[in-house]
Amino acid sequence: MTTKNVKSDDIVISIEKIDNKGFIKRFSDLYKIKKQLTFGPKGSNYKVEDFKRNNEIRMVKMMKKASGINSLTLTELLIDSLLSINHPNIGLIYDILEDEKFIYMVQDLHENGDLFNFIMKNKNINENLSKGIIKQLLSAVRYLHENNIMHRGIKPQNIFIIKFDETDVNQTMLKLCDFGSALYFKDCVPFSDFSGNPAYSAPEVIKGKYDNRADIWSIGVIAYFLLTGTTPYQGKEVDILFKVKQ
Repeated sequence: MTTKNVKSDDIVISIEKIDNKGFIKRFSDLYKIKKQLTFGPKGSNYKVEDFKRNNEIRMVKMMKKASGINSLTLTELLIDSLLSINHPNIGLIYDILEDEKFIYMVQDLHENGDLFNFIMKNKNINENLSKGIIKQLLSAVRYLHENNIMHRGIKPQNIFIIKFDETDVNQTMLKLCDFGSALYFKDCVPFSDFSGNPAYSAPEVIKGKYDNRADIWSIGVIAYFLLTGTTPYQGKEVDILFKVKQ
């Protein structure tokens, strides 16, 4: 399987940088890692410099492949769909690349802060602003679902505030990012593997039989968080899982 490359913008990877399996030889030939931003079970995020596009600054999610697997763990349909995303409330994905050990998902970098820190900083989010935020999230998720993409990782830490105007909340703009857990779905076939933050996961996800509607539950929890400053279920992870499942 050949390495999937960015959109249809005529930027290609020279053949000498691709091995005989279709993998990139060295990620460092294409991007320079500046610093680590986050670390998580699904992979780590890094700030990178894009050599292919005028040295612009991006973010890459680096996901380790299971031992012995030498092909994409993301399906071709999902890759094509993610690279074609075009919505004002969803962060762009520029490249999905792989080598022998990692899958690299290169995305927009937003350094204005995420929704979690925004809520913590502003504390009392009024209903009008909350409504605007939820409306944008629902628009983004509707677009994804219409294109058969389930995000599976919707939480405030994956939502970035692009613009905020205290005097006019209608000017506030956000983007949903981080598609490291995304899946391509078709014909309502249920999924069984657990993915996501327990505090934002639907009961069906914890029970192991869910579909794309689980994304909507996550948005509901975010709405609760916006209006109250806390999530509906508190405690250790095992306690949250039990409460949500019940």
